[in-house]
Amino acid sequence: MSAPRTNVEKQERQHKPALTMLRGVILFAVLALIVYIAFEVTSSDEAADPAQITEPDETVVTPTD
Repeated sequence: MSAPRTNVEKQERQHKPALTMLRGVILFAVLALIVYIAFEVTSSDEAADPAQITEPDETVVTPTD
């Protein structure tokens, strides 16, 4: 069952601002996701480099009476 006397051109004109805003929001979300992924890829942990990993100190603590 369809709506009677549907004028697609008129509806498209009436909904153009909303559709434009939706496209803008989707574009912003995609760009924000790309920036986030790029930031995560470029900011790595310094400890991930094997040359910078140091062994913990082997100090032994003995209890005193």
